[in-house]
Amino acid sequence: MLSNGIHIGLRGGVRLTGGGGETPWWLAGGISAGNVVAVYQPKGAASLAASYVNLANPGTYDAAPGVAPTFDTATGWTFNGSTQYLTTGIVPVNNQTWTIMVRFSDAPAAGTFQSIAGLGWAGGQGFMLAITTATSRRSYYSGSLVHVGILTQNGVMAIAGNQGYYNGVANGATISAAAFTNTFALVIGALNQANSIVSFFNGKIQAAFVASSTLTAGQVAALSTAMAAL
Repeated sequence: MLSNGIHIGLRGGVRLTGGGGETPWWLAGGISAGNVVAVYQPKGAASLAASYVNLANPGTYDAAPGVAPTFDTATGWTFNGSTQYLTTGIVPVNNQTWTIMVRFSDAPAAGTFQSIAGLGWAGGQGFMLAITTATSRRSYYSGSLVHVGILTQNGVMAIAGNQGYYNGVANGATISAAAFTNTFALVIGALNQANSIVSFFNGKIQAAFVASSTLTAGQVAALSTAMAAL
């Protein structure tokens, strides 16, 4: 049980104390279900196949293997940093109104630029959460990009609109807009760079969330707490 009176199960819902039944964890903080595009929770899934299901709308934007990650119900997906990634079919609008959040762990302490989840264009801009372990920084892309010079191996990274977040707290400056029209689909565990898969992630992912709206700072904090408690 969390300090705010929320009970969270591995694959079920969130039971709010005081009645009202169960609410899925991805609606923490009053997030509108109509704006949630996809929710993936490999941690606690019964199998690799089950982990691909979009819990918010099964059968639509289910994840699928480009090259399948290793799966363990206790830790989620493990990506090898060289070949493994998942497709989603989601093509975010490049207008800085979308939200993406990923809980990850066990990224290496040394290495290269790695995309936890993302898409991009030839100029390098896109919609992506990334880390650069070689130079110890987090990177948030939402049209343009913002770097934060801190090594990150575990936690919940997010972009909501034009602001990056780490573990529910605003992280770095606001992100400048870019004038690209996106036609590329989001992938998990790598970067879809204009339909070429690059910048593979070497680590584990426990959950991911995508919405077609900008979460408020309070909603990002609530959802980060919910994801961390899975």
